[in-house]
Amino acid sequence: MSLTVADAMKLSVMQQARLVAGSTGLDRQIRWVTIVEVIEDVSRLQEGEFLITTAYGWEADPDLGRRLLEGFAAQGLSGVAIQTGFYLAAIPQPLIELADKLGLPVFELPSQLNFSMVTRELLEQVVNEQFHALAYSENVHQKLIHLALSGAGLDALAQELGLLTHACIQVYNAKWRVETRQAHSDGDAAAPDFRRFVMNALLGNTQQRRELLEHRQTIRLHFEPPATDAESPELAPLVIDAAEAALETDMRSALDRDPDEGAEHASGCGMLPADAAIAPITDNREILGYLLLAKSGSLTDFDLLALDHACKVCALELIKRQAVSDAEQRLKADFLAELLRGNPNHLPAQLERAAALGIDENRLHTVAVVEVESESAEHGPPAWHAIEQSLALRNVKFFAKQGLGATLVLIEHDVDDDLRRLMCEAAANVSGPQAVRIGLGESKGELERLSDSTREAYVAARFGSVLHEYAGVAAFAELAPYRLFIDMQQQGMDLSAYFRDVLAPLLDKPQLLKTLDMLLWNNMNLKFTAEALYIHRHTLKYRLQKIERETGHELTNSHQRFELQAALIAYKVQEAACRHRLGLPTSIRAPQQDEMDADLGSGT
Repeated sequence: MSLTVADAMKLSVMQQARLVAGSTGLDRQIRWVTIVEVIEDVSRLQEGEFLITTAYGWEADPDLGRRLLEGFAAQGLSGVAIQTGFYLAAIPQPLIELADKLGLPVFELPSQLNFSMVTRELLEQVVNEQFHALAYSENVHQKLIHLALSGAGLDALAQELGLLTHACIQVYNAKWRVETRQAHSDGDAAAPDFRRFVMNALLGNTQQRRELLEHRQTIRLHFEPPATDAESPELAPLVIDAAEAALETDMRSALDRDPDEGAEHASGCGMLPADAAIAPITDNREILGYLLLAKSGSLTDFDLLALDHACKVCALELIKRQAVSDAEQRLKADFLAELLRGNPNHLPAQLERAAALGIDENRLHTVAVVEVESESAEHGPPAWHAIEQSLALRNVKFFAKQGLGATLVLIEHDVDDDLRRLMCEAAANVSGPQAVRIGLGESKGELERLSDSTREAYVAARFGSVLHEYAGVAAFAELAPYRLFIDMQQQGMDLSAYFRDVLAPLLDKPQLLKTLDMLLWNNMNLKFTAEALYIHRHTLKYRLQKIERETGHELTNSHQRFELQAALIAYKVQEAACRHRLGLPTSIRAPQQDEMDADLGSGT
């Protein structure tokens, strides 16, 4: 697109010029031609300018030429033509050596050559190239905008870009999922997925990652065959920030979720592109996705120009897609809230809408409540997004409604699915100190009973911590031994009356309280209890004697042991309720709906 110094050397007027230095810089682009007789301020010169001068004053001040050449190189000039015979008889050898070192092309012009002849022919070529670039730019813009306005979609946009550039085109969303893959002509086979090549290139180059993520610039890529799992690239060890770590996580997750079919075939049969560029698709606020252009030959400036136009049009398409997706999610979430509310008057219409939204009433459904104690961008992605990603990777069909205090999730599953294990794995995917509580209601075979599963899930989230080996996930069915006291607490009763007299001596002695709890959990087995507490059996016996002495209850007496166990359950239930920061239904059997509306949204 732009005239290079090498191109200029082929012009007739430049046949009289002699290249004396800087042959390594012949690919520099000439954007304008400037004649300056007396050079006083190098900063006035612009990148890409081709300077013509007589080198006035250089002979009197040998150091002047050196300073100016260094300044020319720093300003990014495309080249310098010095007319000898006026102020310089010949270009000094030290300056020639310096220009070679700087990679700055320097030409010697004979004294009989008129400056106007040089400038006219060079500028004519520069302007012609710029005119061609403008015409090409307008043509690309019109074609892509026409497709966008006609609602053709990303597939058609990528196909048109491929035809314009004779390249393979791939569009990824912000999480590196493939939106479309297009070869450069209808007769070509489907383009292989190049994401693993992109990952190899980006994760091995900190500077390119920064240019793509922070500066949002188009970067050129050199593809290598994809690494095996044992050879998977690691992030460069210097400065690794959250954005770069997120890039690696997103790319690897996308590849796990949607394998890059065809990558191995591409590397094995010589289909790897010789040249490629990837550009961020942005809306000036955030990165919406990425556009990859790869071809068997070298990319031209016209290709990069087309890529730039395509990114803007793709941004409009991705914004539209996101708006449609957001609207669909809002409709699904609002319907989910209505369904979980369990209004019998709306049931027939709800069943019709459920089928339309893809909810299969013939499968089992379970409601999960996901609560997060701490959300912070400093500690990785928000907890719900991490859980959502984990469920999607495991091909779990679910519908979600995010509320003010919790996210409600309707999970569609089969009888054999282990939802508790599934949610434990999802919770383990949450990074940082974000404490997650997940409650699972009981599975329901009828959609009209989902409101019961919702109430059960809230109870499990609130009181799950009473369970032994609690790791943030609890199922309502696990709370059976505690439900009498849970019901009493939910009805507003003060449970302290049920444990104060029995456990009062131990309430300020958490070590003894934990020992008692562990002993009862292990059915009075001293060996298992000592191992669970990481103490010697003699230490355990000493603690048990102290518990009996403090409480006045003998652990060998079944009646007195039952009193201790009932008191301990009441205490744990009340403590769980005190620790919980969210308002919940006031009764398991007859909850007040207005307290759940904060998460379900108001409804009639």
